[in-house]
Amino acid sequence: MGFNAPNGRAKEIVKNCLFRLIDRMMVKYTTFTLYSIENELVVVADEGICRSPMKVLIDSDVQLTVAPLNARYWELADYKDKLTATIGDQVVLSSDASWATRLLVGTPVMPTATGHSGAIPSNEECGIRDVWAHNLKDEFKIIRKIISKYNYVAMDTEFPGVVARPIGEFRSTADYQYQLLRCNVDLLRIIQLGLTFLDENGKPPAGSYSTWQFNFRFNLSEDMYAQDSIDLLQNSGIQFKKHEEEGIDPIDFAELLMTSGIILMENIKWLSFHSGYDFGYLIKLLTDQNLPNDESDFFELLKIYFPTVYDVKYLMKSCKNLKGGLQEVADQLELTRVGPQHQAGSDSLLTGMAFFKMREMFFEDNIDDGKYCGHLYGLGTSFAVNGNSFHDNGDNGSNS
Repeated sequence: MGFNAPNGRAKEIVKNCLFRLIDRMMVKYTTFTLYSIENELVVVADEGICRSPMKVLIDSDVQLTVAPLNARYWELADYKDKLTATIGDQVVLSSDASWATRLLVGTPVMPTATGHSGAIPSNEECGIRDVWAHNLKDEFKIIRKIISKYNYVAMDTEFPGVVARPIGEFRSTADYQYQLLRCNVDLLRIIQLGLTFLDENGKPPAGSYSTWQFNFRFNLSEDMYAQDSIDLLQNSGIQFKKHEEEGIDPIDFAELLMTSGIILMENIKWLSFHSGYDFGYLIKLLTDQNLPNDESDFFELLKIYFPTVYDVKYLMKSCKNLKGGLQEVADQLELTRVGPQHQAGSDSLLTGMAFFKMREMFFEDNIDDGKYCGHLYGLGTSFAVNGNSFHDNGDNGSNS
């Protein structure tokens, strides 16, 4: 069935596809392209909306396949009868000049970092609070008020990649991974930190934000970075000009974090995903020093500042069939991302959601601290829990 003919059946099917797409993906804005092959519609969603293939049944003889824009497995050149559709203040479907129809009415289309109109919803719309230098103190006041009840803190960082490799002899693969982490964290600056606050049941604060995204000062003209990492972050909506002009001073942030009540406290449970680098940057912020030469000293600092840590990637070792990076795991757990991928706020929220879903599905809502607390995936040491010290050589794998 082709959809380039202006008939009622075709229009109705396409309209159903659009409504189903919005309902399923729970976004207000998106730009995508429709392709048709016989009885199958393929929707290619812009960056930031869809990260893995998804099929939606429209009716008994037509299904919708949603694919990421950059999916290598879709040979788009082979698809015929291309239809372009934009969701925003109007939706126009057109395969030729003779067929264009307005199907949906919404709010105005937003500009995005990639130049596609409406591809990435703002953090504010997604319930993620952006923090810059001007509102840093006010946002910490709110966090201090909620931390006693919402003491599960999911965390993620964005940083400018990997620019250096350690040389020499190493005791193990895990030792090499720590030295790789250490030399890069020492050289580079953090760009974003996302913190999501949840209660013991994984519920967010009612009627307010649950996720804060801290945006640090970063200057592309002065600071070191890996170009591929910066390209990825820019395509995800990070505005480096604003980071340069309005970004948070790391020392100001560290002072407020030290007095916030969310570190140095055993009752605060930190949730993370493959988080050696994440905690490396946080420890560097808090100590205002380079990381320790020895991995065991790093874990001693981790225990002091973050006494209770769960790494979701490490927990996955005990979860049958769970594998891959954060988005892949979320897809397997049937979780829906809120906000743009590769921004720290959205990634921290998804990390928290994944932890509670895994705890329910694989651990009967009870995670053994002696076995899992204090481990960071891919590193070879952990700190002692309840007087017991555990060692794991770690196996390096994909990050988020």
